[in-house]
Amino acid sequence: MQIHVVLIQAAALLVFGFGLLIFGVPFLLIGFGLGSAWFVRANRPLALAIVGWVVALAVVALLVTPLGCTSKVPVQGVAGSTTCSNVLGIRYAGGAAYNPPLWPAPLAGLATGLLTAAVTWRLLARRR
Repeated sequence: MQIHVVLIQAAALLVFGFGLLIFGVPFLLIGFGLGSAWFVRANRPLALAIVGWVVALAVVALLVTPLGCTSKVPVQGVAGSTTCSNVLGIRYAGGAAYNPPLWPAPLAGLATGLLTAAVTWRLLARRR
């Protein structure tokens, strides 16, 4: 039985993503997507839709996740504040002990990924 190059790449991405779990989640997702697509490679529109879904999910989630935060220390009579932003410029702001919500990132990634998969599958299935 021959091991396909895509499976080796998928396994490498999975190992790398699992090894750096905090920063490696996008690699883990893309490795999972490549591995899943390999098993349905006979149905090319479905395989490309899976890869498109996973890549779109990872990219959009990274773009929406709050990255850098700045805090202003409370001074007498003035309340402190925390402001966070992401790559797209979306600002998250709150009080001194504010932690921005992380749920919009995977939710936006999931929605965009599903839309990407549906459009990819529809366009490629129509060509058949």
